[in-house]
Amino acid sequence: MKQSTTWVGKEVVRRDALEKARGLTKYASDMFLDNMLWVAACRSKYPHAVIKRIDVSRALKSPGVVAVFTHRDVPNNRYGVFVKDRPVLCDDRVRYIGDIVAIVAAESKEEAEQAVEEIVVEYEPLPVVSDPLEAMKPDAFPIHEGGNISRSTRITFGNVEEGFKASKAVVENEYRTAPQIHMFLETEAGFSYIDEKGVITVVAGGQSPYRDHHEIVSTLQLPPEKVRVVIPHVGGAFGGKDDVSVQIYLALVTWKTGRPARFVWDRDESTIAGTKRHASIVRMKTGASADGKLLANDVEIIYDTGAYTALGHAVLDVAIENCNGPYKIPNIDIKAWLVYTNNMVASAFRGFGAPQVMFAMEQQVDQLAYELGMDPIE
Repeated sequence: MKQSTTWVGKEVVRRDALEKARGLTKYASDMFLDNMLWVAACRSKYPHAVIKRIDVSRALKSPGVVAVFTHRDVPNNRYGVFVKDRPVLCDDRVRYIGDIVAIVAAESKEEAEQAVEEIVVEYEPLPVVSDPLEAMKPDAFPIHEGGNISRSTRITFGNVEEGFKASKAVVENEYRTAPQIHMFLETEAGFSYIDEKGVITVVAGGQSPYRDHHEIVSTLQLPPEKVRVVIPHVGGAFGGKDDVSVQIYLALVTWKTGRPARFVWDRDESTIAGTKRHASIVRMKTGASADGKLLANDVEIIYDTGAYTALGHAVLDVAIENCNGPYKIPNIDIKAWLVYTNNMVASAFRGFGAPQVMFAMEQQVDQLAYELGMDPIE
């Protein structure tokens, strides 16, 4: 019996396909408003240092400059989804190359960038911790108050030692993966303005408008109804725009000056300061019976979250969930750490923590198959 349907069996055309194919789609970095200010950032050139002094007097006198903002202009200078460990504008210290110390709002891009060069920041370098294993040591120099472990957890089931005793083959290895950049075509970008109702509106490429809204409201201490976040067409994200980037700064400039503002990171800024995939160290000891049944898996997961936690807690959770792959293993012992270093900030990336551990687990399975004289594909 034939039945009339609305969608089943019919071609569905993307609503934005034609305009994208014709090159007519506008992204945040393509949009301009009248009387718009250009924003540029003064970023740390040190991976770890105490800020002794910030002098913006020369920048304020620079041609075209309307305002210069430091941590003193931010009512609540800490943000973060799981841990409020990241300053909007650095106050006491910088923790990675690219940390933002101040921002300039000027009449043109060139004038904003020139004024940034006039900002004087006096630093006192601190020990740099770039190796997560070194960062985990009890005597490691602390990157944050409270130590260098953002989160640690352990999950056990069954008895791994008994599982290894019952195993015909046991393989033990350490796997390391490097950080990875999303390299989306459109860098972190956005603009802001005050609409006809007096609402600060931030238009920026992102993935979590409600979270962005919360961070703006929280840091600037603004009424929620006075802030609106709009996400236009996004020129690639892949997890890399799941955290705030330009949003708080745009809202700050428009709030303080009453004028539209534009903040677009260049490729160098995106590479240095944008979030990355977590570099990882995964240690696995895995046992299997003579017929290839997995019996035990002892796992250590160490993820380098860089200078700040960002979405690292959730990424670590996903790593824990996926470190045994698609296999049912009766005996497991999983230990996991999210570690601060003075490296680039790591956060969401496609796979969200799973690819690193799944790579390790599949290597283990292949090696067990070879040990047992079996075909890994089978």
